[in-house]
Amino acid sequence: MSAQRIQFANLCLLASVFLTLIAFGVEGRTMFRREENGKPSWAAGQDCAIYKNEALHVVMDRVCLFCHEMFSHQNSNMRVDCRAQCFSNDQFRACLNLFKQE
Repeated sequence: MSAQRIQFANLCLLASVFLTLIAFGVEGRTMFRREENGKPSWAAGQDCAIYKNEALHVVMDRVCLFCHEMFSHQNSNMRVDCRAQCFSNDQFRACLNLFKQE
């Protein structure tokens, strides 16, 4: 495949990821249901700073979700591994590299 085709394919993939993020938005996620203590259900007991920023958390979690959907046949724990250690791990960086523009 030529470099231009690869670059175009990467751009199309990146555009589809962002369009999906826009289409489903934060408010559509059930993980943002408020608990009795006023915190989102996903933030209970979390010390990760990323969980305190709902918009950032949604984007980072979606990267892991899309990566999981593409590679769960190879690693059934892909999403969990990607989110481990507050997204500071090699798995998350590898997933993020799939969606970066070259």
